Amino acid sequence: MDWSSLADIGEVVSAIAVLISLAYLAVQIRQNTQTVRANAFHGASTEWLSFTAQLASDPELAELYQQGRFAPDTLTPQQSRRFDLLLDTNLGLTENVFLQYRFGFLTQSNQDRFAAILSAQFRTEGVRAYWRRRRTFYTAEFVAYVERELSLIPPPAA
Repeated sequence: MDWSSLADIGEVVSAIAVLISLAYLAVQIRQNTQTVRANAFHGASTEWLSFTAQLASDPELAELYQQGRFAPDTLTPQQSRRFDLLLDTNLGLTENVFLQYRFGFLTQSNQDRFAAILSAQFRTEGVRAYWRRRRTFYTAEFVAYVERELSLIPPPAA
């Protein structure tokens, strides 16, 4: 066997090694994507559960949340500020889920779950009033998304 034949064999072996490496890399990328998605979902779920647990464990806070959603005109200025902070947390979490979905870190079903929560929130006058006051605190993409969703939700009954 001459040097040229050995070089040809070396090229074939190198090409096979490259293909094996690419296949391995594809498997690793897929596993990494699944891990990133799982972590993103876990983080969003943990934040949502923390928010709801906070409401469930504090009757005064839960009452403020309900009063702010359904009877915002009855809130004192201090209560109104607290209600705004609650919604900052709530809608900040929803925005986070929306953006993670847009970046490909969450699935459509994850986004649908939080879209349903968002829709329920915006069926109340208090949340709509909050949005009119504070929507500039959110990203342009999220604002556009919420505005589209709002156009599909009937206004709360007076």
